[in-house]
Amino acid sequence: MTARTPKGLEAYRELKGPYRLRAPEFFNYGYDVVDRQAEERGDVCALWWLGTGGEERRLTFREVSERSDRVAGA
Repeated sequence: MTARTPKGLEAYRELKGPYRLRAPEFFNYGYDVVDRQAEERGDVCALWWLGTGGEERRLTFREVSERSDRVAGA
């Protein structure tokens, strides 16, 4: 670790080591993960955001999929 490398970053590098994400050659995260979960779990909460002021926002798998489709179409 150099004098400029934060201790947490060096620990992360050690843990990460030789890890490599393995995905099929033709893998579309939006479809293969997001849309499939929307089909199977539609109205189940997928994301729950809590703000520092106590506000919260929940999105279902279906809502995440719909927003993902909008971004992909832009």
